Amino acid sequence: GGPYKMPPPPPGSEIGMLTPSAIAARRGTGKENTENDPPSAGGAQPCNCKRSKCLKLYCECFASEKYCNGCKCSNCQNTPQYEAIRNKAIADTKAKNPNAFKEKM
Repeated sequence: GGPYKMPPPPPGSEIGMLTPSAIAARRGTGKENTENDPPSAGGAQPCNCKRSKCLKLYCECFASEKYCNGCKCSNCQNTPQYEAIRNKAIADTKAKNPNAFKEKM
């Protein structure tokens, strides 16, 4: 190379001695922090809607056509108890936007 050369690692150090298996042993699985994730059904995040009663598309639960369960929302109507109101909201939303509940690509 050039004018700058790295000195050899000191004897007994780990630098320069990492084999592929040693690197793999240090690598995480990507799921180390899952115990801090909020409980959820089907991998969706729980919503925390304040005024929409969870009947608008910006409610993650409503947009995925799932009932709110274990969410932090206020005055929620996206539950089996409000089935008639919820179904009307779904129908009204689909009337305005036929692709509202379609899977996003």
